[in-house]
Order: sequence, then structure tokens, then C-alpha cells
Amino acid sequence: MKPILPIHVVGVEMFKILVDLRCTTVRIVSCNDQDENGISLRALLDGVLIFSGDHAGNSVENKKVTLKSCDDVEFKVDIPVASRSILLKNMIEDVGETDQSIPLPNVNEKVLKKVLEWCEHHVNDPQPTNDDDDSRRRNTEIDDWDQRFLNVEQDMLFEIILAANYLDIKPLLDIGCKTVANMIKGKSPEEIRSTFNIVNDFTPEEEEQIRKENEWAEDR
Repeated sequence: MKPILPIHVVGVEMFKILVDLRCTTVRIVSCNDQDENGISLRALLDGVLIFSGDHAGNSVENKKVTLKSCDDVEFKVDIPVASRSILLKNMIEDVGETDQSIPLPNVNEKVLKKVLEWCEHHVNDPQPTNDDDDSRRRNTEIDDWDQRFLNVEQDMLFEIILAANYLDIKPLLDIGCKTVANMIKGKSPEEIRSTFNIVNDFTPEEEEQIRKENEWAEDR
């Protein structure tokens, strides 16, 4: 059996050249958009391809990585699921295969379990690019599954947002922030304080001064 070799490929043409040079069976990590020969264009753009011999059971799809929460709870996770996090994706690519767990000192068990649930559901989504940033910010819609997913206690919602920021999961961070934005939309300062249990530490004089300085915003 030929050893499995991960190869980073920059484009379809280079991939075809490699196929011509090697008498191997090509195993592709993920299948999204395909060309006429069935080559996964998105897998190519992500730079992840697996070349193997005639054994089909050792693809990256079947490999796992162990994540350890800050309270020392370990989760064995499929690599494509963990790779929804750019932080973890880069660590896995840099370190390669390892039996050691990856410590996540800023995420506890309960939050990590919730974040991994989101990653599992969105495992086949394309990774966001810099070109997507503006369109994601302008789009205020949240799909039904994500709305149900984020229908949690307020403390958990903020923990998920912090974890998404730490793990560099931009789509999850975006929908978390949009959820908070929707919670305060149309509310007065007093209602916002009540919603988020914020103590008002301004004196009446300071509040009046702030209102005067921001009258332009209230007129819009």
C-alpha cells in the first residue's frame, strides 16, 4: 500500500499535472463545486488534497484531533469540523498529526461543546474569505437553524461570541454579534440596561450632557 501524502496545490492545472505524473488514486478531502472531471475545485482552492494508493480508508475525513477545554475535558473531533476554526486549522497544518491534545485555555467544556455543535452543522460550508467580510456585515439575516442554536441564556451567548473570536470562527462570531444587535434594536438606553443588567453609573447631569452631545444621532 502506498503511503498517504498530503499535497498543497494552488490550482486545477497543477493538480492535473501531478495526476499525470503519479499513478495513484486521488482521494479528495471535501467535495463541493466540481469540474467536468469530478475534481473538487473548492478542495483545491483550500489547498488540501490526499493522494493514496488503492486503500481508501485513511483519508483526512476519517482522522481526528483532540481538543482540551480549560477545565481539562477532552473532545475527539473530526479534522474538517475542527478546521472551521482558523486558529485550529492553522495549528493542525503547522503541527501535523499528533496524539497530543490541543489545549484551549480560553474555552470551557460547556462552551466548547456548543461551539463544536455549530462547527459540525456547518462543516461543509465554504471557508469565508476577505471578500466576504463586507457582504456579511451588511447582511443582518440569521438563518433558522442558527437562530435556534443561539436561543440560549445571555451568559452562554456572550461566551459563544468570545469563543468564536478566540478560535477565529468568523461566521459564528458574525451571527453572535447580529443576535446581540437584534436584542438592542429599537430599545431605549434604559431598556438596554435592563436587558443586559447594566448598572447606570452616570449622574443625571452626565446623562444630560451625553444626550446633548448626541442629539444628531437621535434625529436620524
